[in-house]
Amino acid sequence: MTTELQAVNKILQSVGTRPVTTLLATSPVDVLLAQQIFSDVTRERQLHGYHWNRIYTKTVAPDVSGFIAVSPTWLRVDTRAEDSITDVVKVGLQLFDRINDTNVFTSALKVTVLVERALTDIPEEFIEWIIAESSRKFQAIQQGDARRDGQLRGDERDAKAIAMTGELRNVDANILNGYGPARSATHRRRTP
Repeated sequence: MTTELQAVNKILQSVGTRPVTTLLATSPVDVLLAQQIFSDVTRERQLHGYHWNRIYTKTVAPDVSGFIAVSPTWLRVDTRAEDSITDVVKVGLQLFDRINDTNVFTSALKVTVLVERALTDIPEEFIEWIIAESSRKFQAIQQGDARRDGQLRGDERDAKAIAMTGELRNVDANILNGYGPARSATHRRRTP
């Protein structure tokens, strides 16, 4: 499993910078920049939502005050099944019912949750894609070399293809189970 240090070193090496042995707040600026870009791209990638960071069958219930608390690691939440008529969004660390303009609920809801995973919980092929994208962005800021950018874009494209192949294998998608586009086409949100 790739560590953050290994990822940052790959990013640094993509522009010919020597690897480091530790990541500290007092690290050189280029190391801190590589670390920040890696962190940003990791979060951006997870915001897209994949099979590995989505919980499909979660039930959340209101507390005694009627509020439904959500975890700080939840990036997005949406109702599912018979509760899909309730249009919820995450506001702060609570759910909010957009249709009824309230954050007070009277019953539990079935939801699908997009979760921000720790680096150790991200599939390796996605980490490689994140490193490739981070390397390209780092090089654009540090050097701005158009020729090198083209090479890194090629690496990023290859890494994305490998990651998406892994995603498709894990998702076991077919038209009958209603995953992805098929589900979107057949399970439209109903509004009152």
